[in-house]
Amino acid sequence: MKGLLWALKAALLKKRGEYRYYRLDYGVGLGLKVMFLLAMLWAYPNLPPAWQAARIYGFVLWYLAAHLLAKMSNLVLEEAYLGTWEQILTSRTSLWAFLVAQGVAELLLSLVWVFPFSLIAATLTPFWRAWTALPAMYVLLWLGITGLTFVALMGMGVALFGVSIRYKQVGSLSELLIFALLFFSGFFFPVAQLPGWLQSLAVLSPLYWAYAWTQALLVEGRLAAPVGQAVLLQSTGWWLVGYLVTRASWTWARRQGTLTQY
Repeated sequence: MKGLLWALKAALLKKRGEYRYYRLDYGVGLGLKVMFLLAMLWAYPNLPPAWQAARIYGFVLWYLAAHLLAKMSNLVLEEAYLGTWEQILTSRTSLWAFLVAQGVAELLLSLVWVFPFSLIAATLTPFWRAWTALPAMYVLLWLGITGLTFVALMGMGVALFGVSIRYKQVGSLSELLIFALLFFSGFFFPVAQLPGWLQSLAVLSPLYWAYAWTQALLVEGRLAAPVGQAVLLQSTGWWLVGYLVTRASWTWARRQGTLTQY
């Protein structure tokens, strides 16, 4: 536990330094996300506040997922570039604690931008009314579903990390995955409008299930138990995939002697 806390502190310090050094790059990326948010809201300007609240939640979730997946897919390359990869390999902190710390730090500092997104959205639609009308128990359940979704996304990120051990530059793969999550999430446009064979791919996305559960809660006022079970399955399944991919890539790299070659 102590090792995890130290790893988290180090990850937060490193992330703060990245914000300072790459502030222009982050600013451009933030501007693009704002354009996506405005396009989403202006595409359906007359939806009731409950619908818009669910869609804004889906957008925020996708924004955080994009940061998380991009970080995890480039983590090995970043550490190798900084010259700290060997230190991580020889540290007493386990690899899994290191990965969790990196993911949590990325999410915590990315949450800073959720408030500006909410302010921008509030000028276009009174979406907050849907949230304030919810009973406290429903809010707690929603937080639980959101937490499980982040667990699933973290597992997806660990899988990308595992791939990057063997195939060093997987940034393009992560970008493809990020926009696939947007495409299949359901909040940008209804998944039901896609061809049937494409709709079946949406079930692999944690965002699809989280948005479906939240939409049922806010729009219909019901708890979608089967969807909640799917979110739980996603969190377990993606972590299993991440573990297996990382374990296999780690073993292969050690046998080939390429674990520290970049």
